[in-house]
Amino acid sequence: MNKKGFVFVETIIVIALIMTVLLMLYGSFISILNQERRSTTFDDVSYIYRTFYIEDFLVSLNLEKYITDHLETPNSAGKMPLLAVFTCHDDSLYNLRDENGLTNQEEVNKKDYCESIIDGGRLEVENIYITRYDVKDLTECMNTDNSVVCASNEELRNLSPGAIGYFRTLSGDEEDAYRLIIEYKTQIDRKEHYLYSNVKIARRIVEDE
Repeated sequence: MNKKGFVFVETIIVIALIMTVLLMLYGSFISILNQERRSTTFDDVSYIYRTFYIEDFLVSLNLEKYITDHLETPNSAGKMPLLAVFTCHDDSLYNLRDENGLTNQEEVNKKDYCESIIDGGRLEVENIYITRYDVKDLTECMNTDNSVVCASNEELRNLSPGAIGYFRTLSGDEEDAYRLIIEYKTQIDRKEHYLYSNVKIARRIVEDE
């Protein structure tokens, strides 16, 4: 009887050890799987190049004024905005009238081009965000469940969980730069898929303060 009891205890210990090893392997597998999923969603190489192309074009616009108006001016709640949602439809980006008040066709063409490549879907852009390069204040408003806690920052309310998850992966404490973050929407295996990438915008662009 004692021998049977000893064998039973031995069996339980072995099963417990096997379960522990399996759980550890499962945890490692899930971690690797999540990293792979992130690599297809965050900072995909082809979309990084696309983001650089868009950044180069946006810099050619009146981006310094746009950043000043949308990031350096208090919002309706009296708080400094943590991010700006870029749109080509903002006329402040262009000099649509010349000094005589006449239509500046070159600037009109620039606006049309911006809308065609960004808002028109040719580059699969869903949203364009501009933030300070140091996103610490921004991510402090975000919970680990990808919800937003800073209710006074109205510009955060419509962020998708995917965008919040991406923001929370960013790091860097440079005070003399801004960050361009682009959310892309594409089709992968006939399903909607969101991809994110970012580039740095040098503060020299907005040195008209």
